[in-house]
Amino acid sequence: MPRFHFVLPAVAAMALTGAAHAAPVVYLCRQPEVARTDWLTPVMVVRHDTAAGTAIAADAVTRHFSGGPAEARITRDDDKAVTFRWSVRVNGQGGRRATVRYTLRIDKATLESQANATVLGYQNDENLRGRCEILKDKPGKRRK
Repeated sequence: MPRFHFVLPAVAAMALTGAAHAAPVVYLCRQPEVARTDWLTPVMVVRHDTAAGTAIAADAVTRHFSGGPAEARITRDDDKAVTFRWSVRVNGQGGRRATVRYTLRIDKATLESQANATVLGYQNDENLRGRCEILKDKPGKRRK
């Protein structure tokens, strides 16, 4: 799989678009440098609209194959953690089509993350730990 180069500000700006009144939480998550063949990328962004109960997710692979963010399903949201899941259709080696299912779990107290990418129908299963930060709903502004 080719290395996906993506500019971090573009990912953050894409994930930050939306209704200003919704008061979303935007998580910018970084994983340690990943191998060239990994489906997980060093940066993932999730915009969680807590009022509407919806989310969108963006990373370099999702952007490359989908042309933008993907709708994410919220599979857990309680006082301890929030977990998002989304899928992307990709072209793998030899032009074969596959679906990569992403899961991103974020511990709300520590902002530590666990990212997982599973290529459905194959034995590919990648896991990385990382750390997130919460961005405000305006590009370039970070919450302390």
